[in-house]
Amino acid sequence: MVINFAKIDLRKRPNFIVRNFDGTAIGVLGNILRPTAQIRYNEVSEIEFEYPKYVNGKKLNEYDLLTGMRIIDVDGFGQFVLHNPEETDDGVKSIKTCSGYSLEYEFTNKSISLEEGTYNFWNPFTPDSTILGIILSEMPSWSLGTVSNRLIGKYRTFSVDGKSIYDFMKSDLEKTYECVFDFDTYNRKINVRSTYDAIPTKPVYIATTNLAKEIVVEEDIDDLFTVLDVNGADGVDIRSVNPMGENKIYNLDSYMTEEYFSPSIISKWNRWKVTFDGYQTLYYSLVVAQNMQISRYSTESAVLTDLQGELTALESKKAALIQAVAMDSKMQSQLNTTNSEIRAKENEISSQKNLLTQIQNQVNNYTSQLKQINKETAFSSFFTDNELKILDRYFKCGSLTDSSFVASSVDSYSAESSITRGISAAFNLSNCTTVRRSTYTSDITFYTIRGGDINVNNTQLKLSSEIVNGTLQVNRDNTFVMSLYLGRGSINGESFPSGTLSLTGRLYTSVSYTDTSLRISTSSTTAYMTYEVSEYQRMSIAWDLYEYGKEVLDKKSSAVYHFSVDSSNFFAIDDFISFAKEFTLGERIYLHIGMGVIEPIVTGVEVEFDDLTALELEFASDFQVKNGKFSWLDNLDQSVSISKTLDFNQFNYSNFVNSGANTNIKKFMESALDTMKNMILSGTHNEITIDQAGLRCRKYDEASGGYSPKQIWMAHNALMFTNDGWNSATIGIGEFVDKNLGSLYGIVTPALVGTILAGNNLIIESEKTDGGIAVFKMDGEGASLHNASFNLYGSSGGRIDLGAVFGIVGGGDKNTMFYYNSKGQPTGVRTEKGRSVTRISSLSSGDVPNANFWIDMYGDVYLKGTIDAVSGIFRGSLEVGGPTAFRVDKQGNLSIGGTATNPNFYVDANGNMKAKSADIKGRVDASSLYIGGKNILTNTSGSNHLATGSSKIDSDYLDLYGITIRNKNTNGVTFQVSDSGVVTINGNITMGAGSVINWATVDQSGENPQVTSLRNTVNNQISGLQTDMSNMRYDMNHQFNIINQDIDYRMSWMRDDINDIEYNLRLVQDNMLSNWEVQNIASTVITNKLIQAPTIQGAYIQGGTMQGVRFYLGSFGSIYDGYGSDGVRRTDLVYIESSRGIAIAASEGMRLEAGGGLWLNCDVHVRVGGRWTTLDEALSK
Repeated sequence: MVINFAKIDLRKRPNFIVRNFDGTAIGVLGNILRPTAQIRYNEVSEIEFEYPKYVNGKKLNEYDLLTGMRIIDVDGFGQFVLHNPEETDDGVKSIKTCSGYSLEYEFTNKSISLEEGTYNFWNPFTPDSTILGIILSEMPSWSLGTVSNRLIGKYRTFSVDGKSIYDFMKSDLEKTYECVFDFDTYNRKINVRSTYDAIPTKPVYIATTNLAKEIVVEEDIDDLFTVLDVNGADGVDIRSVNPMGENKIYNLDSYMTEEYFSPSIISKWNRWKVTFDGYQTLYYSLVVAQNMQISRYSTESAVLTDLQGELTALESKKAALIQAVAMDSKMQSQLNTTNSEIRAKENEISSQKNLLTQIQNQVNNYTSQLKQINKETAFSSFFTDNELKILDRYFKCGSLTDSSFVASSVDSYSAESSITRGISAAFNLSNCTTVRRSTYTSDITFYTIRGGDINVNNTQLKLSSEIVNGTLQVNRDNTFVMSLYLGRGSINGESFPSGTLSLTGRLYTSVSYTDTSLRISTSSTTAYMTYEVSEYQRMSIAWDLYEYGKEVLDKKSSAVYHFSVDSSNFFAIDDFISFAKEFTLGERIYLHIGMGVIEPIVTGVEVEFDDLTALELEFASDFQVKNGKFSWLDNLDQSVSISKTLDFNQFNYSNFVNSGANTNIKKFMESALDTMKNMILSGTHNEITIDQAGLRCRKYDEASGGYSPKQIWMAHNALMFTNDGWNSATIGIGEFVDKNLGSLYGIVTPALVGTILAGNNLIIESEKTDGGIAVFKMDGEGASLHNASFNLYGSSGGRIDLGAVFGIVGGGDKNTMFYYNSKGQPTGVRTEKGRSVTRISSLSSGDVPNANFWIDMYGDVYLKGTIDAVSGIFRGSLEVGGPTAFRVDKQGNLSIGGTATNPNFYVDANGNMKAKSADIKGRVDASSLYIGGKNILTNTSGSNHLATGSSKIDSDYLDLYGITIRNKNTNGVTFQVSDSGVVTINGNITMGAGSVINWATVDQSGENPQVTSLRNTVNNQISGLQTDMSNMRYDMNHQFNIINQDIDYRMSWMRDDINDIEYNLRLVQDNMLSNWEVQNIASTVITNKLIQAPTIQGAYIQGGTMQGVRFYLGSFGSIYDGYGSDGVRRTDLVYIESSRGIAIAASEGMRLEAGGGLWLNCDVHVRVGGRWTTLDEALSK
């Protein structure tokens, strides 16, 4: 994070400003609490603080601004993205706890994916295809600040899939390209520093004599290595570029003192180093020269192969003409011409072979020189066996494997080389990172190219590509060889991700070059383009890996010391303000320890803005004694990985093979093999050519006068088949590179027929008719199908379609399940009414799919059959037979029949049920009972009329068609009335006094004698009861007469009293209570219900009691009772209030009684001797 400490007064708290993402300031945090910051150079910086909602009872407007998607600008320090503010409210106060990450945190919001390839870190001339250009295209609000020159034109090979950009930058790019990112949060700029850049040391000196309280130093040799075995990925190593010819490099410089070795060994070691270093440039030049000749040999070998092919064609033509001349002499002239062409072609081939012999001799000569250097730089050439044993004791070996150094082949199944001869064109190399010229011998000059682009626009060759690196060798006779390791580009309209271009020929003008460009003009040039890993490509990558390994070993070959410093905060000390002004994150300061002065890198600052004395500094805490300095490389983990491997397991399927399964596949396989066998046995004019280009099989076609386009070619660990004369390869067997699996051996073919297909991984790609690519993949993680559907077909015509468009669709007739486009792809699910739909919710009312079941991509399911399940959970609504037949919504409400708003049967989620009718065969338990919206129970409880222990059915609702009452113990009928009026009683009848039974016409026919006897007994009892009731009526009438006379007498008295009350009431109305209405006087107490008006006007109020009344005395005071304090305690009081004063006059004396005492809060005046004086004064006298 970029901070200019020279512009910040670290003795004062900065302003905290709230901004929107567009930079607009919307508030200042003036009441911030406990603000702290952790400012880091190479990591996301953080701030934390709290903010209250109220201050002094007033709400702070900026409190509501503290939400996500805001920026906190800590003035002078930087901008931070507010992250998940947390609000706490304990009922007394509300406060937000906030944290923020420095603005580069925005890079975590975007992800990046790159296919495996070789990428340039940065090129200002062609930025779009570089790593930084790709990142900035994803983050348009950010721009590039400064980039170290060491990183321009630096290539590495890797891939990334869906990783956040920030994670990719920190975990991949910083390690792979050995760089450090620094973010300017005010200007939204990215600065990038190489870990090998010189780091300035600021004039800040800390020692125990000024600021340091304690310094602790600890040696660490666990990560010390003096020998490194250096490897890249997929077989890349450094043997071919190491002057010792091995894969290890050595460094004992830190221990080559007499404290460890004898003077003799030290002397020999120094001589070995001088020899080794002296051969380094020569060895590299020889390797380059050898690889240029190898590239030239490959190119010229391809030319020879073409010449030999042309010769074979001429010879086949000659054989045919000889037969023709025997039949027709007119064909002799053509035979003569063909013979001339054959002789010329043979001369070309002879010259080409001689050229290849010369090139091979040069390669052998370079090999001899390289081997001699290997011998002269070997340890055995300098040290005795005993000395080597001593050295070996100090050889602490480590292994360095960096997967970004990889020779990556083209990402294609049909990587095919091409050759173009006789080119006369200008080759322009521009926007290069560097172009350097060096003289190898007086006859040979080398030009080394790093980065840039190449453009060729010729009728024979159209090429546009990035350059990773390259070498141009120019000889004194103007012949040249150029090899270029290319990145992404295109040749003759075909794109490629990487490749190697080799050029051989002659220059007709001298080389034109600058530090960033090169141009050559050629005549009769041969261009050989290969997408396989070439020797030059391997050499280029190996050299970069070798240089990288030496840099790592230089760091790892001496002891590392860890230190910690407990120091005072010089930011808050006036005498050391000059130190603070020079302070810069990511740069060095001076630190004096017991071993001397070291220069650690400052990596962070922790600040408590309320207490700046608490500021803490963070340092890169590792250093080496040999220089006392620190490097960013010491703080970056190295990328270490294992090489890619591929292992096919072999399985025994003999049971299947031997079963004699007679399938169509087996029939096709056997018939195809038989056909191929017969073609071979009956073939004629077959030719086999074996040369340095490989083994080539082809057949001469007499009808066309040339070779059949169907040919076989075995070369470069591969057996290839073609059906178009090598315009493309139809089948490949051998080594190839798969974009998913890397380099492996296998078969590439449009059709693979057999009984068993066995392996660990399976990937099938197929171009669809719409131009898209469908991919089927099966590996240890499972099987996946991309951009396609999976179809299952039954022998009876059924089909199940599984895809990411329509979901899962199955039915009995594949022809009516879908509508199809002209390419045979489904466009919609077909319904019974002939509609095409893509989702179930689009089905119209009364219409259903022709399919038997359908699960669409929106989670809807359609079934024609029956669901048979033990259990299940529906989290949405459930419908059966349409929305009004049977429906349970997602709240749990059940409705059946009727309409959506008026169902025939309805039960809500709380258990309330509505039904238009019910036929219940079993028991019904209910807490309440309503009919027609009315409660029919008596003695219920609550507003819901819940039944109690004494509840009964109201008699108004017992209008029944018969009734039956049973004994609860025996279940026998004790009382029954049928709907026709027949009464059955199994028990006694008890009638109270005065009860009467009225008989209508009774049919006694067939009456039971017992019933007759019972009836007579009942009649006699009734007759007696009637006599008793007659006597009782007489006695009751006599008593009623006496009571009525008494009531009349008392009512007369009451009428007199009422008259008196009415008279008094009229007096009240006329004389005392104007503007009042007296509703009722039932006693001597007048309550607030009696008085309707706000005032009582009149002379006096006599008698009775008035409660809760306030008497207003004019407009100056009032008398009322209340609850208050008597000066000492709280008590019930009678208040007398006056805004003017209170006077109490008594002509016959006055007495005050106060059982609890009398308290006066005023100056009391008394009249003494005819004059007024205060009570205090009177008492003092």
